[in-house]
Amino acid sequence: MLVELEVSLHTSEVRNSREKLDSLLSDDFMEIGASGATYRKEQVINSLLKEAPSEIHAKDFEFRKLSNDLSQLIYRSESTRRAIRSSIWRLEDGQWRMLFHQGTVTD
Repeated sequence: MLVELEVSLHTSEVRNSREKLDSLLSDDFMEIGASGATYRKEQVINSLLKEAPSEIHAKDFEFRKLSNDLSQLIYRSESTRRAIRSSIWRLEDGQWRMLFHQGTVTD
């Protein structure tokens, strides 16, 4: 289930929808970007809504259960560059929402 939610965040359908992004990202979401800068939920949503569509291919998913309501996905992605990505998802009121994300460029 979490892999499907993660991959949905790579699609134009979700990336171009404030409503869908808002439902998938926790209110206290934080991302550490490739530059090392940190971004909060509203900054990420606004950035994604302006982004040109691009294909992101994800593979080699590793799932780690951290607690009953917290899980981590680690995987590789390829788009305009390759990266190793890590996301932490939290179960909030019966719905999984992304709490944290970091991508590290590998090329």
